[in-house]
Amino acid sequence: MSNDRYGRGSKREPTFTRPALAPGLLAAIIMMATVALLESDLYYIVRFVVCILTVIVAFYAIRAERPWWLVGLVPVAVFINPIFPLPDWPFTVEPGLVFALTMIFPLVLIGAAVTLKVPDIEEEARRGR
Repeated sequence: MSNDRYGRGSKREPTFTRPALAPGLLAAIIMMATVALLESDLYYIVRFVVCILTVIVAFYAIRAERPWWLVGLVPVAVFINPIFPLPDWPFTVEPGLVFALTMIFPLVLIGAAVTLKVPDIEEEARRGR
């Protein structure tokens, strides 16, 4: 048996990275851990952090040529955005809906973080692409 962890007899390392893994998982953990702060002033800071991390994951979704993840990531960034929050008119957002979305958004972030693979830039440079 081969001691190689990348496949049968292969000495090559993978040619991709998962740069969205850390920001996606971190944003999901922060959202799940701060559910109790929804009505607090501290949640404003949480919204900044989660929005920035979501935009980073969305950038890597574009870079990984998986733009369909933007269907889930853009609404997260828009809904969580603290600088330009959603207006109260023409609709109001119920507190129960905010709680439900706060539970659903981490699933989108985790899904994107785990599945996005970006080609390794150093490997492409070595190959001469």
